[in-house]
Amino acid sequence: MLQKHHWSAEIIIAVGKRLVQAQFLGGNHAKAIILCKAICYNLRRVHGALDAKSLEMSELLSQLYTEVNHHADAMGVHEKILRLVVEGDDDDDNTLDTMDAATAKRHLLLLKQTYLRLRAWDKQPKMYKDLVDQLINMPAYKSHPEFKGVQSTDKWSLKDKPELMGTFIPPVEWEFANPLSLEETGGDGAKTPSAVSRHRLGLRRITSNWGMNIHLLGQSDGYDDMPSPKN
Repeated sequence: MLQKHHWSAEIIIAVGKRLVQAQFLGGNHAKAIILCKAICYNLRRVHGALDAKSLEMSELLSQLYTEVNHHADAMGVHEKILRLVVEGDDDDDNTLDTMDAATAKRHLLLLKQTYLRLRAWDKQPKMYKDLVDQLINMPAYKSHPEFKGVQSTDKWSLKDKPELMGTFIPPVEWEFANPLSLEETGGDGAKTPSAVSRHRLGLRRITSNWGMNIHLLGQSDGYDDMPSPKN
């Protein structure tokens, strides 16, 4: 009897990430951002905002914002992440309330890059200074080697030029798994006739909550049937 595929979180996220990247590189910037936001929302609900999988997609969202010069939106992504580090994600014991020093520093530096690109703060400067100061002085980070030399926002200068960090870089490799490894075999070791078809159906199921009607292997992708996003 054939068994249903059990898609790992890594495969599901990889599919979503590639969909976002393909949409964006195809010029559908607004649709790619909407899709990325939807995936981020679902990952936060399931794993918490500070889970590595959620952070990966949140950083991609920030990169997309940066690419279309929505620097205030990119700033908001990293501000919210750092605020959750300082204040705690939520009251759910199953989700993370903090992150390692290297990751915290990374999002602090990404916040700085959005500031340099926007050439201003999106909100009151004191709010960002207070947030960064709290982060720097957290016991987990205050004496950590990763935070050596990290400065508060009043030391950040708009004379500095933005770096490549935080920008969207197209993937070099698009493959994330060997489709043949996901096919099922019969008792004699031969691939079952419906394996590829079930593979396609599995991808349709896991992307259905993202508002996508994905079709594989030369079929229509269904993107043209989506309503145009509002700007």
